[in-house]
Amino acid sequence: MPKAGTHVPSVVRERRGAAEEHDVPKVRVAASRGTPGRTGGLPGLLPIITILSYIVIWVASCFTPVIFAGMAWMVYQEWVVGDGGAAWAAGLGVYTAVIAACYVPTKGMVWPWLRRQMATQGPQYMAKWRLSFEEEEEKGDAEDRPVMYGVHPHGVFCMGWGTLVPSPEFSGVRFCFADALYLSPLFRALCNLISCPSGVSLPHLLPIMKQQQDLALIPGGFEEASLHVMDKERVYLKGRRGFIKLALQHGYDVRAVYSFGERSTYYQPAGLYWLRLKLNSFKLPAILPFGWALCPILPKPQAELDVWVSARLRLPHIPNPSRAEVAHWHGVYVARLRDLHARRKGAADPDLEIW
Repeated sequence: MPKAGTHVPSVVRERRGAAEEHDVPKVRVAASRGTPGRTGGLPGLLPIITILSYIVIWVASCFTPVIFAGMAWMVYQEWVVGDGGAAWAAGLGVYTAVIAACYVPTKGMVWPWLRRQMATQGPQYMAKWRLSFEEEEEKGDAEDRPVMYGVHPHGVFCMGWGTLVPSPEFSGVRFCFADALYLSPLFRALCNLISCPSGVSLPHLLPIMKQQQDLALIPGGFEEASLHVMDKERVYLKGRRGFIKLALQHGYDVRAVYSFGERSTYYQPAGLYWLRLKLNSFKLPAILPFGWALCPILPKPQAELDVWVSARLRLPHIPNPSRAEVAHWHGVYVARLRDLHARRKGAADPDLEIW
């Protein structure tokens, strides 16, 4: 059961999943909360600053090596080759100090006021935002087993994911994302100040799972960002079975999370998927987004995010699962995700595509 939210008495019956021998149970809405919604006009200044900071820090952090190399080159050109360069040298020194400070261990140093700012102001940027949880009608959600949250879709800048990181319902969850982003200095520092982040590679995940901590990850990764278009609901999941294998090995239950409206946050041209996915195989993003006309790096403010968290998928604990067992439970998870999407999507939302 989530720690916060308003209980709703409605009960819905899930349709049969695609995986054999596993009926999808009846579920109910356990908790739900959201923003009042904005019928028109623009977001407030604080929501704009909050989302802009999140995205600018993300992008700037990824370009840290380029920025550092550029500043070093200017120092060389102006100081070594020319007669000046003191200002560039001072700037490079300050920049280097800031980068070094980002790697200072900050475990347990979450800034509550910054976390509250991100949790309250971020969702208000959207025209409407809601977070809802399902639970099984008969069993509820009273379980001692740890949970792995699979968050879908990635979108361009993970707006649904970004609103979950500082939310009170997920305060005890380890958010695991691409190592390249986790190890980049500025974004790493921001995440450490509002949550307890981690990389998503095995050296990062295994210690967390051995300690039986709840965690969240985005199985679709960069590939899902490359597939993002405004008129399709897409997830990249067919070949992503590793997270299910880990959940089986370490005794985790799994909950699917779907962010409806993520596709409306940015426009991105379609096509050339063979090339984009090839770049993704080298851990390179392949996106070309355009958001708000007044500031294209920001998401479209008329987007509405409706985030749903499914009931637990109770997996068996199999320390050494076979390929067949992993494939079977992956199929069950995909069926649950399809079912969640089919039941909770809006009338104008397209059916879910599984790539």
